[in-house]
Order: sequence, then C-alpha cells, then structure tokens
Amino acid sequence: MLMKVFAFLILAGGLNICCADFEQILGSPQANNPYERPPMVPMQLRFGAAGRLFVWRQNGDSELWDIGASKFSRLGNSKVFAVCDDGFVTGDESGLVVFKGFENSRPVSISSGGPHDYASMSADCQLLLLAGVDRPTELWQVQAVKRLRTFVTTLPVRNGAVIAANGKSVLLAEGVYQDGHQTLLSYWPVEAMTAQLALDERPEKIVGMWNIRLSRDGRYLATTTQHNSKSGALVMDVSTGKRIFETAGRTSYWIRGLDLSDSLLAIGDELGGVVVWDINSKAALLDTNVGQVVQSVAISPDNKTLAVGLWDATIGLLQIAK
Repeated sequence: MLMKVFAFLILAGGLNICCADFEQILGSPQANNPYERPPMVPMQLRFGAAGRLFVWRQNGDSELWDIGASKFSRLGNSKVFAVCDDGFVTGDESGLVVFKGFENSRPVSISSGGPHDYASMSADCQLLLLAGVDRPTELWQVQAVKRLRTFVTTLPVRNGAVIAANGKSVLLAEGVYQDGHQTLLSYWPVEAMTAQLALDERPEKIVGMWNIRLSRDGRYLATTTQHNSKSGALVMDVSTGKRIFETAGRTSYWIRGLDLSDSLLAIGDELGGVVVWDINSKAALLDTNVGQVVQSVAISPDNKTLAVGLWDATIGLLQIAK
C-alpha cells in the first residue's frame, strides 16, 4: 500500500510519464502540492446545452465555461453545487440553499437547517436532493420550497448522493471510518420507504468512495470500488440487481473520476489513467494516460466528448471513439 501511495504522490508532483492528446484544454495549469488536494482542482464537471461546461472546484468556486470561446463566467462560491437543465443550486455553511435559473428568473431560497455535503437535482430542476454526514438526507420540491421526504439509511451518507435525471430514484453512498472504511450503496425509488437495492460487501470491498452515478434514463447505477488496495468500477441494472459491467484490479489506489451515460462508463484515476467503455459491448472506446491525477470526468450528452478534471486545475477534452 505504501508503495502505491508513494507512486501516487510522485505522479501528483508532476512526473511527466506521458500525456494524452487533448483536443482542447480549458484554463491555465497551476503548481500544486503533491501531498494535498489542490484548491482549484475541478471536483465536479457537467456538460450543459450549447457547448457549455459547468465546473465546481475544491475551493468552492463554480464556473460556466463556453467551450468554443475557451472563456468562463464565475457563478459563485459555495459548499455544495448542483446543476439541472435550466439552472443551478448553491449551498452555504448555514444550510441556506439557493436555486438560480438561467433565464434571470427570481432565485428560490431553501433554509434546510444546516450545512450539507452533497446536492443533486433532477434534470427538470423540480427536485433537489440534499445529504451530509451530520445532516438528514432530504428530498425537496424546489419551486414550492417543500420538503417531500427524509431517507432513513443504515449508515451516514458520507460519500455521495445523486438523484436520477428523471427524478424517479435516488442513489446514496453510505459509510463510516472506523478501523478502515465501511461502505455500502442504497438505491431508492423516491416514493419507497425502504431501499429497493443495496450493494453491501463489507468489509472486503469499498464502494462509492469518490463518485456514484445513475444513468440518464435511471436504468443503471455505477460506483467505484476498491479491494486489496486496487481500484475498480462496476455498473448494475437497478431493476434486477445484475452486474452488467465490472472492471477491477487497477494499480491506482483510488478511482476519483466517474461518469455514466445510458451506454458509456468513464473513469479517471490517481495514476492518470482515463478509460471509457461501452457497457454493452464491453469495448474500450478510449484508453489513455494523462500524466497526472484525474479528479473528475464528464461524458457529453452526445457521448462524443469526455471532459477530464486535472490536479493542475485545467480541464482537458478528449474525443470518444465511435
């Protein structure tokens, strides 16, 4: 394990092993401390309409990039950030969450009672999921400013929370750290009082540590995994519980970047590995190394482009093969 961590630190410090041929790079590279996550690293990426890319950084800054012009506008600074088709939400340390539409509509404020660690929105901007280690996991109706329900979980929601784009289901990454990571995933239809599906392989396997995803149509869930200090990822059909795709045994200690479309799975790891698979054919459509730690990835709506958030604060764009 120490050897793996040492290799990770060397790479994070700027050892140029190899470099992918990015079609475009957004932003300017910044020096970083290899022993801690840089403040400007892109933690979340999401493509929007008309060539837009949303970025939320470790220091709380959120940005909207015009990819064609290679320029961005700053949206604000917040503890949590989430995007929907027509707007975005920000949340501060007091628990105040504000939704802002792109069409200059009046902001909607929600006083949730305390700070949250995660926020996620349905594509139509109607539903907002809030979660945190020390806070209840809640589903809100945004325009009505109404709390619809609270999810009662086995463990605290420590590692992630997402709502499906169609607003019909929720995926929660639960966990504690007691003599090592104890983690599990729970999948909930939004109206169900108990989880429909659970992925619990404690203590052998760690799941959902850095990222979890639901496919755009809500049919599949994706999670990162770790077993015996080696990383992996899997995709599961939520209606059957069947694993339809799995990769394991990667030399990187953690996979930090993860995204899932209706047909593609993308990962980015601490050793600079970036891979995109077709989850049906199992074929790798993109397999490269970017020469530094990858913190986040995002698949474009047309499945043609992958955005890669790097530890030098830039975002690289890669073409996904057909």
